[in-house]
Amino acid sequence: MNIKTISRAMPFALAATALFAPTSAYAGLDGSTMGWQYYAYGGAYNSQTNFVVGPGVEGNFAGYFDIDVDDTSITFDYMATSTWSTSSLSLSPTIYNGIAMRMVSGPAFSSVTIDASTNMVGFNSSRVSFTGSEIQVDWMDLSFTPDTIVKLNVNAVPEPTSMAALALGSVAFLRRRRK
Repeated sequence: MNIKTISRAMPFALAATALFAPTSAYAGLDGSTMGWQYYAYGGAYNSQTNFVVGPGVEGNFAGYFDIDVDDTSITFDYMATSTWSTSSLSLSPTIYNGIAMRMVSGPAFSSVTIDASTNMVGFNSSRVSFTGSEIQVDWMDLSFTPDTIVKLNVNAVPEPTSMAALALGSVAFLRRRRK
């Protein structure tokens, strides 16, 4: 096999690998555009703030906590001491007093789990729900101190449009190869 043959076959091999990869194939969050919005007292507390996932802290809620998102996790790092108040339902299905993290452009969320470093007393999986484009976190009636961390491990899958583009590229390559 010579270099010319290999270079012709490489795009097809890469596209086929991506096309036939299991749907659980990993896609990281880095470079994605996400947004966060706080909910309390029966509705949205602030406007959605959008950011691009990358190095550094992506947000801060009123001096209570920083929001740090990396390729595989979302961390809420507290810097104050208080207890989240009881509130009427503000965002169905989960949030009474908490935050919604939304995917604006990027891969879909396929799973969200609580990291072992989470140390907010009473915080458990019943306080987290998600869809492909949104994660809801509710910490109503839970207390926190400057040592409190809530960390969510996030898995994502590639966008269907990316997979479709790869499939179309491989079809075009096969047609060109047949001619």
